[in-house]
Amino acid sequence: GLRLLPPVDRDAWPPVSLDPLAGPGAPVGSPAVEGPADLAVFDVRDAGELAARGAGRCVATVLGGRLLFRAS
Repeated sequence: GLRLLPPVDRDAWPPVSLDPLAGPGAPVGSPAVEGPADLAVFDVRDAGELAARGAGRCVATVLGGRLLFRAS
């Protein structure tokens, strides 16, 4: 299931240079209540494969409340 974690201290985040997909800014924390969503939904057929290799298939991606990808 999903869980909400408390915000982490800004200094605890790794440097942006370690993540090639990170933007130039620092993480901003949780979105505003009822704000636009950023999420990805995965289809996981085997929990063992997920734990061992991260196996799964992205079926939808939403950024800023807009659907950017949906598997067909």
